[in-house]
This record gives sequence, C-alpha cells and structure tokens, in this order.
Amino acid sequence: MRARIGDLLDEWSISIDEPQGPLYPITLRGPEDGQADARTIEVTGTSDEERSRELASVLALIIESRQETGPADPGTTGDGDQPKKQPPNLPRGFVAAEAHLELGPPRDPDLSMGAGLGAGVWVLRDILQPRLRLRWTHSWNDDLRVHGVSAGLGLAAGLPLGRLWVGALAMPSFKWTHAMDTKAGTAYSGGGEATAMVQYRMRHVVFGLRTGVETTFRPVRIRGSNDVIRWGPVRWLLVLEVGLGI
Repeated sequence: MRARIGDLLDEWSISIDEPQGPLYPITLRGPEDGQADARTIEVTGTSDEERSRELASVLALIIESRQETGPADPGTTGDGDQPKKQPPNLPRGFVAAEAHLELGPPRDPDLSMGAGLGAGVWVLRDILQPRLRLRWTHSWNDDLRVHGVSAGLGLAAGLPLGRLWVGALAMPSFKWTHAMDTKAGTAYSGGGEATAMVQYRMRHVVFGLRTGVETTFRPVRIRGSNDVIRWGPVRWLLVLEVGLGI
C-alpha cells in the first residue's frame, strides 16, 4: 500500500475485524473529518499471501477514491452511492435438537426413528466443524420393543457459501441397545455416522439436514415371541436439526 499511495497512508486509520470466511469487515477513518467508514471486503485468494495482497490493493483503491471524491457515507462503496452489502452475522457454534429416521435394506427394512441433542462449532475459517451428539432410537413390532442410546464425537469438513454451510460428517459412536418382549435383553456395540450435510445459519438459529449411512458393529438382531427386528451393519439415515446459534 505504501508503494502505491506513499505517505498518504500515514493520514489514515485502518482497522480489520475477525474475518467471516472470505468476508473482511474493515473500518477506515480519513484525515478530512475522522468519520468512521465501515465496509466489508470479499477476497478470493487461496493463501494468506494472496489474500493479504488483494486486501491491500482494495484498501489502497478506496483511499485513492476518497481523496478524489471526498468522504463517503459509512457502509457505501467508494465508487458510488449504492449501499455496501453488510456481512451476514453468523453464529460460531450451535446447540441443536434433532429428529432422525433409519431404514435398512429392502429385505430387512425395520424402520427406526428417534430424537437427540447435538452441538458443534465452526473453526479454521469455517472449514472444520467438530461435533458431538447424544441420540435415542426406537423400533417396534407387535409386542417387541427396541430402544437404543448412542453417543458420538466426530468431525465435519466443508465450505461456507454465504449463510449456507455444505460438507460431510464422520462420527464414530458407542451404542447401547435394550429390547423388551416376554423377556428383556441388553447389547453393546460400536458404529457411527457418515453423512453429507447442509446447514443454514441465521443470526440466532441454525437449520440442518444430513443424509447418508448409519453403521453398527456388531449388528443387532432381536428375536421376540412373534417377530424379529434387525439393525444391520449399514442403514440409511436421515437427520433434521434445529438449533440455537451461539
């Protein structure tokens, strides 16, 4: 910037807030009246060096434009009077309630459904999302009832697209299963979730949709007095979540 605008740079105060993905909130104060000029700059560079050069070039252009045209209204571009689009006010994490449905292969569909609680946080420029969840699952047929509780800790990776976040999740889990008919029984197993996911982030609310597979090792096979329920090694999974952004 100094090579481009010289000592003029010393007359300006520039502050850059924490970026939100590719969006950099900045505030400039010029020598004319010291009035704050808040803007948001979107950069497209893939490395820190490229983003730094791009940001410096845009800041130099804004300062040159201000010198030629005079102070601009806060929140407007230096090239005209059109309002500058403000960055989305995105949460950094969430706590969510979820509902899910699982279905096995056509020969043993054995539908199950349930609810759960989950939480996550976006890190590394919103690329990674560590997550945890606690889930209850239920299947039934005649007098046979099967309940399952699982706890999982996993990691999602993806990309922010404005308010949308699109990615994939891998979450190993530990499972406890309890069956009731004429007799009761309990089993323990491992497994996990591998899903594609999309989330929509508002200021205080996060909506999410995940679909993929739920795995169980060892597979669960419960025989009742009149029927059998199977939770096989791979089942289709659909999850809807609504959460509080934090």
